[in-house]
Amino acid sequence: MEAAARVLSLLLDGADAAVAPVSSEVSERPGLDVDALLDLPGLRGVAEEVRAWQHSDLPLLVTGESGVGKTVIATSIARARGRQPVVRATLGSSDDLNTITSELFGHER
Repeated sequence: MEAAARVLSLLLDGADAAVAPVSSEVSERPGLDVDALLDLPGLRGVAEEVRAWQHSDLPLLVTGESGVGKTVIATSIARARGRQPVVRATLGSSDDLNTITSELFGHER
């Protein structure tokens, strides 16, 4: 869990400027090599953490501000683990615990 906190901290504190312009390029070019993005000089610290998580079976929750590259990071980790798809949930506008729980864990009718 400490490693997850470091990944999130790196994403939010150290790599915002380097990742934000890249995330729009990724959405426009789905064939873009995500590993090549992780080799950018501004992302070296993040890349080390991401590559460590790529070889882990532990679940990972990636959070952060809009545009910092959460989807890029999550997709890279999921592909390396052989897991698809990446599940995205936007919970920022919800303060209802039932809604948040349903988004994260599903619900029965």
